[in-house]
Amino acid sequence: MADSPWPALALQIAYADVAWTVVIAAALLAMLPRRWYATRARAWAAAALLVLGVALALHGVAGGAASQALGLAFAQPSGLLSLLAAASLARAVAAAASSGSGSVATAPVLPTPWAWGLAAAGVVFALDTVNVLGWELYRLGLPGSPWAAGIAVALAVGAIALARWPRQRVAALALGGALALHAVLGLPTGNLWDALFDPLLWAWAVGAAVRRVFMR
Repeated sequence: MADSPWPALALQIAYADVAWTVVIAAALLAMLPRRWYATRARAWAAAALLVLGVALALHGVAGGAASQALGLAFAQPSGLLSLLAAASLARAVAAAASSGSGSVATAPVLPTPWAWGLAAAGVVFALDTVNVLGWELYRLGLPGSPWAAGIAVALAVGAIALARWPRQRVAALALGGALALHAVLGLPTGNLWDALFDPLLWAWAVGAAVRRVFMR
């Protein structure tokens, strides 16, 4: 357990490097034509090359400060986004490895109810941030807030319950992992909400929700 509820700066920097590498690599893999990683060997190679290439690129820009620059522009990836991105990479490799066997679930890494919930939460937080609502929700997630522990426990119980359902399992495990990262290490910033939400995750959620409406 960390001595302070706020993560050390070195730990935040290390987390940012890893998180941005995984998130960017997963996004790039998702944009590649499916045929480029349609077999086990191609999928492993594509995932490994993207992770390595992104990591080298991040450390080769501005003396390794690229992750911090991205964090200033977009906020650091939440634990939930980082773990969902890692799951997306793993899912692509697993799907290629079992191509044709039908053994890999086709449920999206970010299920539709989660996408709608995160999209709605982003709107609420945005309105509260500009003081339209005046609830000061962000303060509830700060270390020492009497609400933070209760919210985290409730979400952990929800994650355990949702993990029983195959189509919800990946997202539920990612939620549980994000809560654990926050509880043990305080990552990414010490505020509970930053472990569960960020602008890029909101953009992913909105895109997924809208896309699935038109795919019906």
